Amino acid sequence: MNQTFPDPVSTVDARPNILLIMTDQQRWDSLSCYGCEGIDTPNLDRLGREGMRFERCYSSNPICTPSRASLMTGQPVPVHGVERLYDVMAPEMPLFPQHLREQGYQTALFGKLHVSAIRHELEHRKPNDGFEVYEWCPEPSLLLDHPGQAYGRWLEANHPAFYRELLENGRQVQDVPQVCHMTHWAAGRTIDYIRGRDRDRPFFCKMSVFDPHNPYRDYPAEFREMVTVEKIPRVIKDRVGMEALPEAVRREHAHGYMLAGTTKGPAWGDKKEADAAAPARAPVEDFYTEEAIQRDRVDYLASIALLDAEVGRVLDALEAEGLADNTLVVFCSDHGDMLGDHALLAKGAYFYEPSVRVPLLLRWPRRIRPGLVSEAPAQLHDLTATLLHAAGISSGWLGEHMPDSYDLLAVPGDPVRETCVCVYHGTGICDQGGYFDPPIYGAMIFDGRYKLNLYFPPGEPEKGFDGQLFDLRADPRELDNRWEDTTLAPCREKLRQQLLAWYQQHRPCAVA
Repeated sequence: MNQTFPDPVSTVDARPNILLIMTDQQRWDSLSCYGCEGIDTPNLDRLGREGMRFERCYSSNPICTPSRASLMTGQPVPVHGVERLYDVMAPEMPLFPQHLREQGYQTALFGKLHVSAIRHELEHRKPNDGFEVYEWCPEPSLLLDHPGQAYGRWLEANHPAFYRELLENGRQVQDVPQVCHMTHWAAGRTIDYIRGRDRDRPFFCKMSVFDPHNPYRDYPAEFREMVTVEKIPRVIKDRVGMEALPEAVRREHAHGYMLAGTTKGPAWGDKKEADAAAPARAPVEDFYTEEAIQRDRVDYLASIALLDAEVGRVLDALEAEGLADNTLVVFCSDHGDMLGDHALLAKGAYFYEPSVRVPLLLRWPRRIRPGLVSEAPAQLHDLTATLLHAAGISSGWLGEHMPDSYDLLAVPGDPVRETCVCVYHGTGICDQGGYFDPPIYGAMIFDGRYKLNLYFPPGEPEKGFDGQLFDLRADPRELDNRWEDTTLAPCREKLRQQLLAWYQQHRPCAVA
């Protein structure tokens, strides 16, 4: 890939500082500015009120690794080639902080990267990741004693008793004290970085946390009191039986990775580790009781309440340093969480709104008018072109090298793309810790009103054999599958052809 850049902008004040706050597995409707009534999120709501809120932002894949790889490269999944949970990105593929460094930015990561299999990423740091400061932590309890796990090293030095407890019990630890929590650590390190920055250069800082990812229950106990239980929405239940849903959805319902029967979960490093960690299977019904789903929903929102409080600390630090006016603050997540909707848990081979639609907030007082709301389709990896263009890289260069990433601030609030595409190429794991066998392949295309979900044989989207078609304007809860509705047959075929054309346009990148 051509690494020739335009000349760096000489005036620091012409370009913003950039703060990217990223969560893990956070569905779009889990903030009060998106209509959530179960908790208040005043600090994140403040970002939306003082900046821009995107109502229709979709991930590139409903699983962590491919989605994060798209965001960090500006490329859709077929181009960067990270299709599955344990895939490894080509070393030549640059992450966008590398481009920012070429523009004179200082760069830092605090928390999760996960553009490749986690253990590989730990033992073989990604070349061309672009980070000058690199404090890596994929999740609080994973690989805690490894020298490269930055949160583990901080915890060991500052809270040794809790470090030993977490090292011994992993994901089974609950009621983590706030001062020991990974999100508190990431916020604190971000604040330290902002205060100690090189004042002669703009900065890019990525604060990337594990909240509100399962097992959900690792938040400080006092945040449970911030949840208004009676205002948590009821679970979305399909009008048809499970047997009427696509085969891929049925397989996820019966064998999704959350059904392994433990709060400690798989090892998340590679298939060998996951297979070794997979416990004896528990009955599927145990995970779908009303009590279990409600408990998960309460814990999920309590975790987000903690997140909001820590984000507030960071925003206050920007204000105190006089940086708020010329800092582009971005808040987003990699994908969502079903939380029992449509009889599904967490994430997997499905494209329902709770799974693939994510929150996206942008604040930049020098550029974005407060209170803007966009209903237009947007994708998470549009952030790549947005941030790079704000940093001074030309739209021509971006169009050549990242043609599927669109500048969301070209005219703030105006549509930038006609459709969003989200793909699942044998991506996730099942309740036994390994990939589904036979693999599941599918893709979603959304045009602003209609959403087509197509399942097909591996590598052959033109042979789609099963699917769903939803009119999200009339049916926002996705209860009425119009796949076999003859009146919408032209719409279904148009979307199918658009999806096939998208696959033709997005081939593997030359560096892969």
